Parts: sequence; structure tokens; C-alpha cells
Amino acid sequence: MSCSFFGYRNSIGLKKYLGTNLVKTIFICKKGFSSCYLEKNTVDKYNKYLLAKVLADNKILNRWCNDLIISTDKIRAIMSATRSTIPTVDQFVKFKELLICQYAGPHSAIKKVADVLPKPLLKKYLSVLTEARLYSEKVYDEVEDYILSLTKKIAKRTGYKQTLVQCLVKDELEKYLEFKKLPDKKLLTKRYAKTALCWRGAKEIVVVGEEVEQIENALNRIGSKKVVVGTCAYGGIVRGIVRVVVDPRKAKNFYKGDVLITGMTRPDFVPLMKIASAVVTDAGGVLCHAAIVARELRKPCVIGTKIATKVFKDGDMVEVDAENGVVRKVDKK
Repeated sequence: MSCSFFGYRNSIGLKKYLGTNLVKTIFICKKGFSSCYLEKNTVDKYNKYLLAKVLADNKILNRWCNDLIISTDKIRAIMSATRSTIPTVDQFVKFKELLICQYAGPHSAIKKVADVLPKPLLKKYLSVLTEARLYSEKVYDEVEDYILSLTKKIAKRTGYKQTLVQCLVKDELEKYLEFKKLPDKKLLTKRYAKTALCWRGAKEIVVVGEEVEQIENALNRIGSKKVVVGTCAYGGIVRGIVRVVVDPRKAKNFYKGDVLITGMTRPDFVPLMKIASAVVTDAGGVLCHAAIVARELRKPCVIGTKIATKVFKDGDMVEVDAENGVVRKVDKK
């Protein structure tokens, strides 16, 4: 369900707020966890478009930050007003539009443009951008909790398992709120096992079955890589044992000095980040959560490797060269 929202954001929401979008988005979802894939050329064009807007209007960064703070408060107000019940269609549409356009638009804008700002502009605006980013950061987890609470209520009302309700796409959820009808359980069971959710422009395509494996294999042509390259978020060079963490609430055997490798971090990763010797992520840029926290903790951090969670596994020994943005597997001594 969350992936359907983000796909809609990348196509429709960004177009409404920014005048452009991320045309192609693919999510691979398996039993409650997901990976997101974007086309590099499209992301590069998107970033250049944002940079051009900033260079043409020196006040736009402040407007984006202000919009993000205002819409964060509005989203929290809507969730608070409807948390104890199932929202009406009108209430949910209002929540969706705020989340996808007004909130996600400026959120995406300041995160992405920070990676391509000239150094003098980044230095000038980094504190303002970081402040807005931190103000809005926790609302993502709050939205996830809100959606989980909503799916739990729908599951109780319909007799469906909550995990199956979470496999609804955005339009199906709105249809339930209006007509009180859900898709067949067998279909949702297949989606929960493995789904590819593909967006091209405004069109959403849901793929289940063997074809999902083919799509994922095509996206992850890793081979026998032992080195990944990303962006330095905070410098330093360390060696440590890899711990790949998907859900920090279920992390076991994570010890002081281990290297945290994950898709991206959220506030609930902070306890692990504090004891890790370094942090490595698949996604992220200068204003991602991992980068901001790593700078606060002064921990070596390499972000945006794209494939670190696919290349390394628990127990590997790696060297994190955050001076040069390189992570490599090394022999244990």
C-alpha cells in the first residue's frame, strides 16, 4: 500500500507540485518488505530540473522548506482527527493529496536538489534544508503507523488478515472506503508473497507470480562483486563485521563496532547507528536520514551505493572507506 502511494507521488504528485516527475518507478515487495528502483537517467534529469529552478529563483529553497513544515503539520492534524475511526473517502482523499503533493513534493525537492547544489549554495542553505528535513522526518513513521492502524481496523471489520489488507493499492483502498468491498483473498495472498509494482507516467501496473522474479533478476545483476561505491556522508576509514538490517526492531546479534548495512535508515535505526562503527546504505543523498545522523554522531557513512545489501551478507568483513565512498569486502585476519 505504501509503495502504491510513493509511486503515485513520483508520477502524479511531483508533476502537480514541481512541474516534473520521476517517470519510471519499480517496487519489488516480498512479505511486507520492499525495494525501490528508479531509472538513473530520469533521476539525473529530475535533479538538473530542480537545480535550474533554484538558480533561476534564489527564494525557492526557503519556500520549499516552508511548504514542507506547513504540510507536515496539516498531515498530523488529519491523522489525529481520524485515528480512532476509519476515515471517509473525502477525508482519505484530503490526506492522500496532502501526503503526495504538498508534503512529498517539497520533501523530494529539497532532498534531491541538495545532492546537486554548487558547494557555495549548499554551504549557505544546508542548515535550513536540514532543519526542514528533520522537522518532517518523523511524520513518515507516523504515516506508516497510521496506515497500519487503518489496515488493522479494516481487517477486523472484514475478516481478512491484516497482511492482506496491506497489499491493497491506493485505488483499491479508496474503493473499499466508498463501497466496502475488497479484492479476492487469493489475489492478495499472491501479492503478499511477491509483487512488482511498476509505474510509468501515471499508469500503475501490478505484477505477481514468476514474472516478478524475472524483473528482480534483471534489476539486480550483481554477479560476484566485492566492492560497492557510493557517496561520502561523513568521512573516516574503518573495518568491521557486516550486519544487514532490514527491520531494526528485529535486529539480533548486533554488536558495538559492527558495520550497519541497510536500504535506508529511519529514526528507529538510531540506537544501532550509535554502536555501529560505520553506516552504509543503498539509497540516500546529502539530506537523507543516515547522512544527517552520521554527521551528528561523526560516524563514517557511505550512502547511495544502490546494491550494498545485495553484495554483502551478515558476517562478511568489510572496509568502509568513507573518505572516497568505497566499501570493499576484505579477508578476516
